[in-house]
Amino acid sequence: MLAFGAADGQVHIEAAQGGRRPRLRTKHALEVSCVAISADGRFLSAGCRDRSMKTWDAVSGAEISWARGHDSEGLCTCFPQLHQGDFMMDPRCPVEGHSGAVSAMVFSPCCRKIATGGEDKMLIVWNARSGEAIFRPKQPRDYRFSRKVGAVAFTPDGSRLAGVCLDGVLLVWDVTKHAGLCTPARVLLNMPWNLTAWPWEQRRPSVYDIQFSPDLKRIAGGGTEGLLMVWDSRTGQALRSFTGGPLSAAFAVAFASDGSLAAGGGPSVGVWCADSCILRVYLRG
Repeated sequence: MLAFGAADGQVHIEAAQGGRRPRLRTKHALEVSCVAISADGRFLSAGCRDRSMKTWDAVSGAEISWARGHDSEGLCTCFPQLHQGDFMMDPRCPVEGHSGAVSAMVFSPCCRKIATGGEDKMLIVWNARSGEAIFRPKQPRDYRFSRKVGAVAFTPDGSRLAGVCLDGVLLVWDVTKHAGLCTPARVLLNMPWNLTAWPWEQRRPSVYDIQFSPDLKRIAGGGTEGLLMVWDSRTGQALRSFTGGPLSAAFAVAFASDGSLAAGGGPSVGVWCADSCILRVYLRG
């Protein structure tokens, strides 16, 4: 099943065998900024630029939950700073959602939780059925996200959650304990542009996707400028860098089921040996 959002607020679902399922519509006719499908294919969630998130039954199209964002539907008591595009957060505000557009989301492997990241630089973990916020992962003072969240990912066992902002700050939390894992690593320090071989006239990449390896020990990340890297999931140390290869961008990344291969792509797709960085397959888009 394939799902994608549109600028008119609609979510389209395409069946894998052909044919189209019902179109789902957000409450407001604003752009859908991200979508996610549960591992069992039963549920679909979409984040919108109005700062809200909705979840549906992917088969019937019935709405399951709607998590509103700040300053939507008149329930928010916060006050917008229009010249900055941000919000002054009121601790008494009944709204639990984002104060910026929802920019990334993912279901937990058990399908009971949804993690979202927003342009407000925050992450929230939700109950997928009720739409209630479970907790907000805290960010250390020295490693706060400085730009919007580009991607979020759960480990295959659902025990850990990772989030990365566009400039490469990567944080990992223990979801079972609702606390940070070890010392969160500012992966920006290990990005390829800090290496002597990086051409300084080239623009610095933005990170748009991350995925854990099946053994939970590594995280692959991809983004603009052909960025594709692998980090240690506990220390944040850069283990492999595939930057400078044939890809112009890597907006999606994935590991093979045994962790031996890493793939990334945008218009084109590359598959590398995860340990030796040897390019195995290149599919030109």
